[in-house]
Amino acid sequence: MLVYATKCSLVICLVLLSFIPSCRCENLTSHSLRYSGLRRSLVPSNIYSTAHCGKKFRIATHHSPPLINIDTTKCINQLCPSTAFVNGGGLTYQIMNNEVLTNLKSICKANGLSTFVVFEWYIPRVNPSSPDAAVEMVCQGSFSALAPATINTTYSGQRCAAAAKAYNGPSITTECASIGDPTCASPGPDLVAGAIPIASRFSDLLAFTTSYYQFQQHIVKRPIPPQIPTDGLVNVFLPFTGWLWGAILLECIAVFVSLLVIESPYNTEHIRQGKAMFFDTWYWVICTLCASPDKDAFTVGGRIVYLSHLFFGTLITATYTGAIAAFLTQQAVVVSVQNFQSFTSGQFSTVVVGPSWNPKDPQPPYLGKFIAGTSTTTKIPYDQFNYLQTVMQQDPKITISIYTADRVESAYSNGQPLLSSTSFNPCKLTGGASYGIFDMVECGKLYPSARDGSGPDALFYDGPVVYNELNSRYSRTGKCALVTIGDGFHVNGYSIGFPYSSVLSRPFNLALLTALEDGAMETYLQSYGLRANDVTCTEVVAEGGNVMDITEIWGLFALSSLFLIAAFSSGIFSRLKEKWKAKREAEALKAEAEARALKLGVSGTIEQNEGKAKEEEEKKEDEEKKEEEEEEVKE
Repeated sequence: MLVYATKCSLVICLVLLSFIPSCRCENLTSHSLRYSGLRRSLVPSNIYSTAHCGKKFRIATHHSPPLINIDTTKCINQLCPSTAFVNGGGLTYQIMNNEVLTNLKSICKANGLSTFVVFEWYIPRVNPSSPDAAVEMVCQGSFSALAPATINTTYSGQRCAAAAKAYNGPSITTECASIGDPTCASPGPDLVAGAIPIASRFSDLLAFTTSYYQFQQHIVKRPIPPQIPTDGLVNVFLPFTGWLWGAILLECIAVFVSLLVIESPYNTEHIRQGKAMFFDTWYWVICTLCASPDKDAFTVGGRIVYLSHLFFGTLITATYTGAIAAFLTQQAVVVSVQNFQSFTSGQFSTVVVGPSWNPKDPQPPYLGKFIAGTSTTTKIPYDQFNYLQTVMQQDPKITISIYTADRVESAYSNGQPLLSSTSFNPCKLTGGASYGIFDMVECGKLYPSARDGSGPDALFYDGPVVYNELNSRYSRTGKCALVTIGDGFHVNGYSIGFPYSSVLSRPFNLALLTALEDGAMETYLQSYGLRANDVTCTEVVAEGGNVMDITEIWGLFALSSLFLIAAFSSGIFSRLKEKWKAKREAEALKAEAEARALKLGVSGTIEQNEGKAKEEEEKKEDEEKKEEEEEEVKE
């Protein structure tokens, strides 16, 4: 019964194929032959696995480090010899030449067929860095095909199907010496390989093999410079408006005056008198406002004023305590891109390769808030652009701010690559060049003559390209002008693309799977530094979401520090003043003692002199009296 159903399905598919050339019966045929047993009777068992043996494959590729590294100046008539591939040729080049080619030859050898399998690499005639141009060569079946000019006429899926219908497979190795050689089986390339993602813009055009390298999108931004945010100076005061703070100050002044008049003259036990009374009363008012009273009132009027102010201060303190937490949580500003949600929130902008459009159009062709761009309205959108559109289609509430660009890499006007170094900064240019998306983010502007700060905040792009670009910039400049942040997202994969009419994806699939199972990819990833931990320049997102940082309330610490400095200064001044006062008092006491001693010393000398004079006078009187007595005796 199953065989009968399968035969009917085959007949129906073949009838449809006669009317609709683009109709594909490959999957149906493959499964049908597998289950019905007809596969072995209709075709040789190895026809799909050995169709490559003895054949020459002309591969369309493009310069895209680190997947394909080509010195395009060494390519002749679009053909790039092995000497044109630099820095190992790139991840895709080595996978194809070292692993896939070897495994394809092994398949041929195992089946007793010719092991001559040749790969030739060709770049687009115009824009050799464009993956779209390389894909278009296969789609058009022509080496002269240019990169598609418009979206609608190129990526409809019909052109590739129509062109692939004329594809006659690869040539044998002894024929097809060059482009245009009449001995070539097909006029165009046989496949495309490079940085070709299995993306929506390509999936309808080509038949892809299994992905040989899966990757994620990674965000790139400028690092946060060390700076002191001025907002943090006043954040702790912002829960209340200036008018409210003014009203609180007026209430404190009114209470201060009332206590001075009513309480201070009588409450001598708690309030110092004299000039100190003003400071002591104001200190009492502020402590009570913070619900931590320092003194007690004495008079009835003073107690009424004190209790009313205490009630007012308690409510203000409780209200402020609740308000400041909510305010600081709501006002916590993320100063830089943290993850993809930074874009979907509308807080930060991103740049992607894709078309520009008029944001004032009443019915814009694309979703999102278009800010500015360097691309045309017909630029083919890259996967990043399409991903943004998909995200906004799934959630109409999301509006992402978008800049658009026409290229990934920067270049001078003559087409030469524009590279930064220790002696050259592309951001200093004023003209003569076009910025790619990485330099747009680093320089903060879309083109050299634009105003600084007018460009995008960040970008996101294929992981391996991001790793290679940031590591290359660091090796050239010695600094991290760009960094990655956050985890990767939106998984995709690089693959090899064939015309739909080709049956060669099967042996290439087998060769790729064998290489992956042998662990070859890990070796190449390590060699090219394409693992996530190989990135030199990265920034870590703080765990816990919007956590508060000291920079957001540093004004509070500054204010407290000023109070502490004032307190220490006051204490030191008071101690110095006390020492000076004590010294002055000691000096005064010493001077007084010396004066007293001097005074005592002078009076003692006078008394001593007076005593001596008296003694001499008495002695003289005694002598005179004695003489008189002697004279009387003589008489």
